[in-house]
Amino acid sequence: MKPSPSQIEQSPRAGAQQRTARPHSPAPTPATPAGRGLVIERGVPLPPHGRDGGAWKRIAASMAPGDSIAGLTRNESKRLIAALYLMDGRPRQRSESAGIRVWRTQ
Repeated sequence: MKPSPSQIEQSPRAGAQQRTARPHSPAPTPATPAGRGLVIERGVPLPPHGRDGGAWKRIAASMAPGDSIAGLTRNESKRLIAALYLMDGRPRQRSESAGIRVWRTQ
């Protein structure tokens, strides 16, 4: 036997929760920096990017323009090139019989 439409509208579904009206909550007030005691400081030097950069960054920092390193594997050359780019250098690489050679050109 099929229930009538009036019976369906009046009876809640099995397991359904009744919705209750919640009271209106006011909009949150914006946080003010002065209330948290924040202070503007001028002339503070920016620390270097990330950690110390590891061995490849130290090697790249010790290279002068025109210096090269030979015998690198593909992964080693990628790491050295990335370190040189972080120093605003312009690295170049070429494949040789002993491996890969990377130059610092600037």
